[in-house]
Amino acid sequence: MPGSEAGGRPPDWRQHGDELHCLACRRAVAAEAGLDAAPDEATTAGRAKVRSRALVEFEVRRTPDRANSLIARACRTSVPAVVKARARLGIPAP
Repeated sequence: MPGSEAGGRPPDWRQHGDELHCLACRRAVAAEAGLDAAPDEATTAGRAKVRSRALVEFEVRRTPDRANSLIARACRTSVPAVVKARARLGIPAP
């Protein structure tokens, strides 16, 4: 394919140990890590909240200079949820 001669991996891919993850997979890993921290007796709704929270925190850490509205759209959540995540993490909005 023209332009692919330079090689390398796409910009949003990251190496983690022996594994290489795309952005979608990195998001899934972050969400699953959040679920691992959820209490065993958590309800389905509670687990969904924990997963969403972990995903938003991943996105805030990944691109802290990105606007709250863009992070919210990427995570399919609300801007106030992103604002709360920033406060928990101590990462100010751009």
